[in-house]
Amino acid sequence: MAGKTFRFSLDGVLQLRTHEADQARQALGQATAGRQAQEAAVKAARGALGCTAAAPPGEAVSPAQLRRREAQRHQAWHAYEEAMRGLAQLRRQEQQARTRLQARHRAEESMRTLERRERAEHRRETLRAEANFLDEQATTGFQRRRRAADKTARTHASPQASL
Repeated sequence: MAGKTFRFSLDGVLQLRTHEADQARQALGQATAGRQAQEAAVKAARGALGCTAAAPPGEAVSPAQLRRREAQRHQAWHAYEEAMRGLAQLRRQEQQARTRLQARHRAEESMRTLERRERAEHRRETLRAEANFLDEQATTGFQRRRRAADKTARTHASPQASL
């Protein structure tokens, strides 16, 4: 027996929650990619710090070269500190994105739980309606057969009564 098709009463809200969770997943992916890129920048800045080492022993160094190397070392150190600050900020953003994703996922999962419950209730109602229909059909068929049997019994009983 074909019953009414299931339609979740909060389907629009479920779609919204799913969309929000998808956006949060994408935001987390972007935050993770940004953090990874910044980690590479920190590694490069750390490598640049090593390149600003002092002159090899035994080599004559002029005061201008010393100032230039000190400026390079200072610039490399500043770039490294900036990269570290940027990395710390991106890690915070990634954690915030992860927290938002967890919250959006919980909201979506709550709606999916409600949908499962409503779907199960719809299924029970459909089965109950089908059982009631079949009971009604069986009762109607039984009554029809009984009336037919009573009519047949009266028809057969009439000739005997006239004897």
